[in-house]
Amino acid sequence: MKTVVVLSGKGGTGKTSVTAALAALESRAGTRLVLADADVDAANLPILLDPRNVEEHTFIGGELAVVAPDACNGCTLCHQHCRFGAIRMVPREDGPDLARILDTCEGCAVCSVVCPEAAIVMEPRNAGSWAVGETRFGPLVHATLSAGGETSGKLVTEVRKRAAELAGETASPLVLVDGPPGIGCPVIAAMSGADLVVAVTEPTPSARADLDRLLNVARHFDV
Repeated sequence: MKTVVVLSGKGGTGKTSVTAALAALESRAGTRLVLADADVDAANLPILLDPRNVEEHTFIGGELAVVAPDACNGCTLCHQHCRFGAIRMVPREDGPDLARILDTCEGCAVCSVVCPEAAIVMEPRNAGSWAVGETRFGPLVHATLSAGGETSGKLVTEVRKRAAELAGETASPLVLVDGPPGIGCPVIAAMSGADLVVAVTEPTPSARADLDRLLNVARHFDV
């Protein structure tokens, strides 16, 4: 099985169009393939290919602190120790102030450690979803990261993992990945372990600069 990842560095250069065109050519040539959209922040391949989902899954991206109101004694220790400013003390009519966890919680669990009443527990954080859909070219694995989600690399890895599993199950010799823009964590997760990177660019200075940076990252990971 070979994995080919279509990347660009700069967004909007036509990665999805190239990926779909390659899928059409390979399918027409009789190649069995699996598709994956690794742009979990804004997946466009499902828009183009209109898959019929046959699998849908929740993506758990880390943990979130949750306060038990009846156990909180308002000591403010959690508020004092939170380095992300994600805990606010709010007044209660019939008791001490209550710790409230804000959306900026990073899931570091310091608050649960310092709480003397064990009033704070860490619970799984629903950070998005991923699915497998059927298209005219073969199965497509795609995902959506929730607004504000910060574990995009982990979700990309999940997409790549399921695509590889499907390739094994269907005896497909090719996994074709529509990659994310940039050179950050999602791109690294998309290209890690790939056999080939197809770089898509355009004749502009910014695209050339981003292409050079992408090629440096690809060489660093020996792709």
